Amino acid sequence: GGDRAYSIVALADGGFAVAGGTYSKGAGGNDMWVLRLDEAGNVVWDHTYGGAEWDAARSIVALADGGFAVAGMTSSKGAGEDDMWGLRPDGN
Repeated sequence: GGDRAYSIVALADGGFAVAGGTYSKGAGGNDMWVLRLDEAGNVVWDHTYGGAEWDAARSIVALADGGFAVAGMTSSKGAGEDDMWGLRPDGN
C-alpha cells in the first residue's frame, strides 16, 4: 500500500524513468523507488533504496549518456531526521 510517483523523465532510448516512494516493497517504512520503463510503459527494472525509516525520491533527471540521476530525502541514512540523498542507480 501507499505507492506514489513524484517525478518522471523521458529517456533518449524512448523509455522513461520514474522516481517516487513505496510502502509495498523494500527495507521497511517508505523506501525510495526508482523504475525504468520501456517505450510502451512496461517495467524494465525497478529498485528500492533505503532502510527502516522514511526515504523517498522526489526528482529525476536524464543525463547526456542515456542514464539518469535521482534526488530525494532519507531518514534512514545520514546525520539526522531528514537528510538530502542523491544517487545514480545501477542498471541505467
